[in-house]
Amino acid sequence: MIRNVVSTESLTAGLSCANRLFISDRAHLVLGFHQIVDGLKEIELGGSSIGTTKKGIGPAYSSKASRSGLRVHHLYDPSFPAKFRKLVEGRFKRYGHFEFDTEGEIEMLQVGQHCAGAIQSNASE
Repeated sequence: MIRNVVSTESLTAGLSCANRLFISDRAHLVLGFHQIVDGLKEIELGGSSIGTTKKGIGPAYSSKASRSGLRVHHLYDPSFPAKFRKLVEGRFKRYGHFEFDTEGEIEMLQVGQHCAGAIQSNASE
């Protein structure tokens, strides 16, 4: 979503997501490697695959349930890059090394922080 909003704002002069889109700072992030892991899980299951959409929802939920997932508010934490790298390294250990640009994803997420700042909201407010 961050990619889409940043792209839309850069292509459309004067369009801003500020005060138009509100997301809780507690919302979990579905990250690029979640989509890859979703596909790897399907391959691992072989003939008994579950027919995933490969959007990364299942692996993101698994990260949430195991309390290792990252949330919107983590984007503002100075230790975000280290937390992200640790999470990706854990997936490398579980699924073997797969092609994923960890540093590129961190850079994209940090560029998207300005947008996340505009859309971040405490859901209880």
